[in-house]
Amino acid sequence: MIELYQKAFEIKKSGLWDIFLEEQIFALKIKNGDMIYVQIRRNDDEEKTVSVYYGEGSLEMVRRIMDTDPDTMADEEEVEHLFAMIEGAELCFTNKASLTEKEQEVALAAAKLSGIRPGGSGAYPKFRRLKKGQPFAPLSEKRDIQIMMMALDAAMWFIKGKSGKVRLFIPATVRSSFEMAVLEADNEGYTQNFIKMPKLGRMVYPAGVNSNEILQKRIKKMVKRGRWACRIVRLDVVYEWGEKKEKVLPSVMKIINLDNGDFIEMMPVAHYEERTEVVLDKFMEAICDYGSAPVQIFVMEERTAALLGRWCKNCGIRLSRVEYIPELDMYDGIYDGGDDEDDRSQGPLFYIEMAVDFLISVPDGRLKGFAEDIQGIRGVKNSLFYTMLSDEYRKKIDDLIIRFKKLGL
Repeated sequence: MIELYQKAFEIKKSGLWDIFLEEQIFALKIKNGDMIYVQIRRNDDEEKTVSVYYGEGSLEMVRRIMDTDPDTMADEEEVEHLFAMIEGAELCFTNKASLTEKEQEVALAAAKLSGIRPGGSGAYPKFRRLKKGQPFAPLSEKRDIQIMMMALDAAMWFIKGKSGKVRLFIPATVRSSFEMAVLEADNEGYTQNFIKMPKLGRMVYPAGVNSNEILQKRIKKMVKRGRWACRIVRLDVVYEWGEKKEKVLPSVMKIINLDNGDFIEMMPVAHYEERTEVVLDKFMEAICDYGSAPVQIFVMEERTAALLGRWCKNCGIRLSRVEYIPELDMYDGIYDGGDDEDDRSQGPLFYIEMAVDFLISVPDGRLKGFAEDIQGIRGVKNSLFYTMLSDEYRKKIDDLIIRFKKLGL
């Protein structure tokens, strides 16, 4: 590992982040013939990062995350799903406090061998493994370390012996087909060629397949009443799953009864993409615990529609796709892992009132940074929840919307 950290300190001194744009991902054919993809970028915390993606499937997720086309770009919830399906490894330069004691020891030993005294923001390299459906893990497997070594060597090849900026092909959009630079090691360093990357087609979402016929028949016979809104979401809280206590970032269905504002809680599910039958099983258990099934379910994206489509048809429930359901944005934090049952059972009105009071407190000059919150408040104005609010909060919402219009928001 010390050699890997030494390479990290070497690459940090390079001008890679001034040369590569985020879109300039390049491919590297490694010794067994597999292809990996390397991206020089800055992460959400503006830390210098080298991301290595394993295989075309992971690259596809990255391309979809980077898509900025208004018609096809992923919203925040969808980005969480896409990111959770990436396999790879990552190097980021962060602060000493972000490293474990063992990582600090190895980093300092490598720095000493390299004649470096790390200090300041982003001075320390941190390596981590990206695994599907799991939180970041330490980079510890020999194979992963070897791949990261190869990726860093290949990235440095673009700079060694060269001056000026590297001119790789930059696609007009990440959805279109384009030619990607691909490197392959040879006796003199690397041979550079190009491979054609196909245009991104329509995303194929996991289709819900039910295996619990008993629960399905029970729900089919239920008297249907009410309209529900549903969305499958990825949680950012780590759960332990299975006998081996595997750390996972599970998924769960947000379920809201639109007629009375009830939030219907269900059990989170690990690795939902490969276990849609478990999601539907836990969804049906939640319905039975609630005591009634809906006449109609509203969804606002294709992922949830794919999960519920066949099941709704089998249960005699109408499934409708709509553009936006503001009520689904009112329950962030329900699965925060806390033990306080009172906090977990707060209804949607509580979250609406908090959002309203927060936006009232934001100065005019900063309001444009809260576009999603503004959209949510506008959605509340046209929802059932608006009629359930007190006169005080209905007036606050009306005043906020007038303020938004005056500011052109």
